[in-house]
Formats: sequence, structure tokens, C-alpha cells
Amino acid sequence: MLALVPASSPLVPRASTASSRTIVAEVDVSVTAAQDVTGDRGTGMVAPGRTRYPSFVSASFADVLQNHLASVPISIQAGDVSLCRSGTCSGLIRAAGYQMSCVKSSTTFNETISNTVDYGLYGEEVVFGTNTSYYGAVGFENGGKSIVGLTTLFKSGRGLGSHRDCSGDLAVRKCSLAPATLEHRVTIANGTSITLDPRYTYKDDKFVAYYNFSMDQDGFLSAHGGLGLALADMFTSKVTLNMDPVLGLKLVSKGMTAMRYRRGDSESDHSSCTMQWLDPTDEIQETVRSIAFRMAFEVNLTGIPTQSLRFQRESTELVYLSDFKFLSLALLPTVFSALTVLLLMWRWWRLGRRVSLSPLEIARAFTAPELSAGSASNLAAKELMRDIGSKKIRYGEADNELMMPALRFAPPDVARAPRQGVLYF
Repeated sequence: MLALVPASSPLVPRASTASSRTIVAEVDVSVTAAQDVTGDRGTGMVAPGRTRYPSFVSASFADVLQNHLASVPISIQAGDVSLCRSGTCSGLIRAAGYQMSCVKSSTTFNETISNTVDYGLYGEEVVFGTNTSYYGAVGFENGGKSIVGLTTLFKSGRGLGSHRDCSGDLAVRKCSLAPATLEHRVTIANGTSITLDPRYTYKDDKFVAYYNFSMDQDGFLSAHGGLGLALADMFTSKVTLNMDPVLGLKLVSKGMTAMRYRRGDSESDHSSCTMQWLDPTDEIQETVRSIAFRMAFEVNLTGIPTQSLRFQRESTELVYLSDFKFLSLALLPTVFSALTVLLLMWRWWRLGRRVSLSPLEIARAFTAPELSAGSASNLAAKELMRDIGSKKIRYGEADNELMMPALRFAPPDVARAPRQGVLYF
């Protein structure tokens, strides 16, 4: 109906607005992802010698780390996700990861002037710390063995806060990471890249099974040692507190993690015992999850079977919403114009022939000389054209019935070019 409204009408923008709606459909996709980290998919390298601990990351895992730090989209190397090109698909997929479990506890710190004076203690108290440990694989490990440990310690409260009584509680988190196959919620965008669904966290991943992995050997790849090295370099941090009876409070910070999670009420916190930190445990575990998920798609996928999955695809389409109040107002001029034309043609049936608003019929009704000679007066436009046939005419100066010059249509050999300054009848 909007097509009937003139485009210049000021009511058109109000009569119809563009919007979008979401279309949800079930689609079949196939994706290939590593469900374990073993063999040539190892993350670390063990240097030749007596040590069985990795000393550097493998070449393939180095690429994984670089892509993770640069937030490079994870490309789908194998499978068929063509049905996801017209929208975003979401569903569940099995991939290699780490089953994480944590135990919460607490401890105390006490760095007071009275303590140092009475007992002559000038030791340091750790008030924030993050530390990762790689336990190493000493044989063919059965599934379920924790391979990486994570310990976080942080002062989450303000403590007593005075120079003379700097003490309080410290929260402790001890976590273990065991290699396992997990079921992740993922999204596939435009049929080209896959990512973990941002609406879920590592706590929502579903455990499927532990898997076995081989020992760390001299001169060989380490299945998970590279991850332990990477986590240690990325997150190891510590803040120590020392209360000197003469110099007062002394804080020493090492590592970026301590700086990122530091919280305080004012800039004067550095000279008091009120400084505090947030818990970094969840972010570290989320980082482990993200790296492991990327590794499942960017390692060598040769020989890994493709997973046939049922995903939900969401796509959008453009729709137009009509406001019938403004649409009706916009249509009024068009309807009014149609009615006025209809009045001109009303009772056309009394003429005994079909009537139109053809210029030929109008000219014939006004007895145009070129259309009147030898033609019936009640011919329709098509019949009139057939009756007259092909005829050349020219608009210009020609004598009328009174032999007076006039401007009209006439045969080309009769019509002359109009003359300037001449008044025509």
C-alpha cells in the first residue's frame, strides 16, 4: 500500500519503518577438533639431559599462544559449516581442555610494630601471590592426574589498617588442572570462525572423560609442560609487606597480575595497611580454558574424526512495520485524486464504447482536424489509431479554416516555423 503514496509525502517516514527480526532454525554441521593433547600435539619441549621437565614451548603451541594474545579468530580447518554462513550458529562441541577443581581456605598475616619490637622479627609477609606449578609426567599417566597446579593468595579485606597493628586475613585458592575432554558451548560466525560462547564460563563446561598421556622424555615433546611454562610467565606475581620499626611500612610488588588486581580507597593506601586485591583465580582459569580450546583447533588435526553436530542458527531479516494511522493519512491525497478522475469518467457507459483518458481520444473529442477527417467520432483509442494509420504531422504555423495563421498540428509540408512577434489566432 505504501507504493501508492507519493515518495515526497512527509508522512511516508512515519507510515513505515524498517526493522529486523530473528529467525531460528536447526542445522547440521560437522567440525573437527582435537579431543586430547598427546603425541605430536604436545605443548612443550624437553631439552636433552637428566631433567624431564620442559624448558621451552613447542613450535605449534607458540603459534597458539601468539594467536591467543593477539585475539586472532579461530578458523575452522576441517568440517562443513556452510549452513552457518547466513547467521550465527550455537551449540555443543567436544574438545580438549582441563578439568579444574579448587579448594578455598584462608590464612593470616601479622606485620605489626609491636611484633617486630617484642620478638625482633623483620620478616616479610606475602599479602598477594599467584603461582603455577607443573608437576611433570614421569610415566604413562592414567587419566585424572593433575598436571598443573594453581595457587592464589590475596588480601581481600582492609585489615585493621593502623601502623601499629597491621594484621588480618588472607584468602587462599588452591586449584588443580587435569587433562580431560570437555563439552563446550560455542558459536560459529559466518561459517568461518568458531569461538567459546561468551554467555558461558569454564564453570558451565561439561566433563566428558579424562584421557591418558605419555611421559615427558629427554629430547621429546611434553604434552602439557608448555602450558605450565606459559601460565607461569603470564601470571606469576607477588606482593610482600614489611613493617620496619624505624622506616615504617614497606611494600614490594613483582609481576603484572598484582598491579592489575590492586584495589584501594585512596592514594594514601600505599603508606597504610588498608591496601587490598581482588581474586584473580577465575580469570586465570578462564585463560587456561581459552588457550586449551584454541589449541584443539590449531594443532595438527590429521586422523582426528569429524564431529557431526546439531546446532541452532540465528539469522536476521529486514522487515517493514506499518503504522496504519499515518499510512491512512498518507493515502488520503492519492484516494482523493483517484476519486476526482473517476468523476470525470462517470457514466462512461452511456457513450456506447470503452473510454480512457488517452490524449488521442481527448483530441478527437475536441475535433482535432488531423483526427477528424474520415473517422467515426465514437472510436476508442486503439480503433482510432488503426483507422488513421501512420501519419506524419508537425507543430507550427498553418492557416486555419478562416485562412488566418494559427499554431497547430499540420502536415509537414503545410506547417511552417513560427515567426517572432506574430500574434496567432
